[in-house]
Amino acid sequence: MQKINAQRAILGGLVAGLVINVIEGVMHGVVLAKADADVMTSLNRSPSGSGGQIAALNAWGFALGIVTILLYASIRPRFGAGPKTAVRAGLFVWAGASALGAAVPLITGIYRVDITVINVGYELAMLCVAAIAGAAVYKEE
Repeated sequence: MQKINAQRAILGGLVAGLVINVIEGVMHGVVLAKADADVMTSLNRSPSGSGGQIAALNAWGFALGIVTILLYASIRPRFGAGPKTAVRAGLFVWAGASALGAAVPLITGIYRVDITVINVGYELAMLCVAAIAGAAVYKEE
């Protein structure tokens, strides 16, 4: 079994992270802006994020992209290179980071069911697209 090409995995992860951050920016900056502001107001927090919070969320997006492509590189020898394997990696990361991560705020009533379904749904598509984009950059040579 070949070793993971760490440089290409990080580069692919940064590409995936860029996709994640762009989609998250559109979703939370435009599509869900009012719903997000309502949640923050209900928690007695500022409805608009600070520059530091936005920077931290962008760092999170890049970290998520890198983890996704490292997973892709890890499972690639078993499943083969390509978009199907990238989607598998994206689904796995989605399950851990998005689907399971949304459970506690939903159960505790912080998020409404409809907003949770929207978040988890678009994040499913987002992580699959991000994984495919990042995997296209990853090469083992």
